[in-house]
Amino acid sequence: PDGKPPEEVDHISKSTVNGLIQTRLDLIGTHLFKMAPCHPPAQKNQTFRMLTTVVEGSSGPWFLKMVGPKNTVGYWENSFHEFMKTLKE
Repeated sequence: PDGKPPEEVDHISKSTVNGLIQTRLDLIGTHLFKMAPCHPPAQKNQTFRMLTTVVEGSSGPWFLKMVGPKNTVGYWENSFHEFMKTLKE
């Protein structure tokens, strides 16, 4: 937001749930979306939010994320985090 670099506005946290290490990133800003290289220029979506979690386990890392308008992601944030608590090996 406001042209700041991601490292100034992100929120990173780490926890262990059901024996799995989870690293979470919460970031608000402008999302550039382009379907494929041959499609029109990237669409600029402002005030978007991304929740992402890297889950580390013996069967490999898993990458889960939710991206969308800030208010929509905020509405579903608790559900996203509750889902992360259910992951097991």
